[in-house]
Amino acid sequence: MPASSLLGGGVIGTSAAHHLATAGRSDILVLERDRLTSGTTWHAVGLIASSGMATERLAWVAKYTHELYQGLEAETGISTGFRQCGRLHPATTQARREAQRREINFTRTLGMEKHEVSAAGVVRIFPLLDTTGVLSAIWTPMDGRFKPVDETMSLATGARKRGVRIVEGCPLTAEVVVMAG
Repeated sequence: MPASSLLGGGVIGTSAAHHLATAGRSDILVLERDRLTSGTTWHAVGLIASSGMATERLAWVAKYTHELYQGLEAETGISTGFRQCGRLHPATTQARREAQRREINFTRTLGMEKHEVSAAGVVRIFPLLDTTGVLSAIWTPMDGRFKPVDETMSLATGARKRGVRIVEGCPLTAEVVVMAG
């Protein structure tokens, strides 16, 4: 089987390579025009947030991402910079509050920890937040952030350990034809 090529050595390209290699593909080639993380990855926010996950698939992706980023350092020896600091998602209308309550109930059935907190609870968690108009909030303690550059390097290391070849300094100089198959 010919090698599969991925374009881009940022967090998305290295994640795709890591996951393909983890699934047993050993013929992956990642082409990066400059250096790993030199595109938009170096200034990405790096949030891991599970609020708004209204389908099983989206909730699964959020839960899987948390687990991946927490375990990747142990797998690769490269820190992802993951920091589990939690996330508040305020509701300022009754409709939003009800939607958040449905989300809490739904995601709990999938094993995700979320809590409704009052405006006073929001202040206890994050005292600097102005809660004027806040009815309540979702508190998701498992949410956090990672350092996109570190995450990319960790994913690239994991991919390379599984046989992925990553070529840096390889700008695209011709049209690319994408073929599914």
